[in-house]
Amino acid sequence: MVERLRREVAEPRGVPLSQIALAWVLGHPAISTALVGARTPAEVDANDAGAELELSSSERAKIDVILAGAAGRVREFTPLRPAMEPWGEEIPAGRGGA
Repeated sequence: MVERLRREVAEPRGVPLSQIALAWVLGHPAISTALVGARTPAEVDANDAGAELELSSSERAKIDVILAGAAGRVREFTPLRPAMEPWGEEIPAGRGGA
């Protein structure tokens, strides 16, 4: 999936896949903020470029088609799944000490 996104969307635009990903996230109507990290000034510049990147409707459609192939396969991409499991019995509100 990642290689397909790189080959079909990022390379034709001449930008890194990280910039495509940031543009896609920030262009989603339900998302108002994206947290990104940078260790070097070059990474800060790359993040800035990704935040300014506008994806065309055909690029967004292509990304949606590629990502649709991953739907239902979340467990394959969740190496920390054991840490996400419930830890024990849920305590109802109003019950407990003190």
